[in-house]
Amino acid sequence: MKKMIFILPLSIMLGMGVYGCNNSDSDDGNEDVGRLYSETCRLTKVYTDSIAHANDSTSVMELMKRYDDRLTNLNFSVRAETDYHLSEGMNDTISMLVDSLRRVYDSRLYRIAHPLVENGDSISRDSLSSIPPSRTAHN
Repeated sequence: MKKMIFILPLSIMLGMGVYGCNNSDSDDGNEDVGRLYSETCRLTKVYTDSIAHANDSTSVMELMKRYDDRLTNLNFSVRAETDYHLSEGMNDTISMLVDSLRRVYDSRLYRIAHPLVENGDSISRDSLSSIPPSRTAHN
């Protein structure tokens, strides 16, 4: 009985030590973390630029859909819960890039729906001077 009490904690400690030292997930996990971070940043920057230069709302919305699809594929290509291992700085960078993407998306859709008009009027001032005064204006 005494041997059993001593052997059980010893086997648990050895098992934990072996698992901790031989955990090969950490090496692969670091590679996945780096790939997830760099590809997320790259995709977000590329699609932000593409959306900023899109000509119509259909293009803007299609680009956002493709961004979402590519980001989903990226997330499924790495080990589960890899995103939990991103550092706080990495998460902050991704958050800022995604916020920028969203602002560009919203701004581009707004500008397409409400284009800027250079002159407030469609008639220039010079064309108004060529119109003769009316006769009733002098009476």
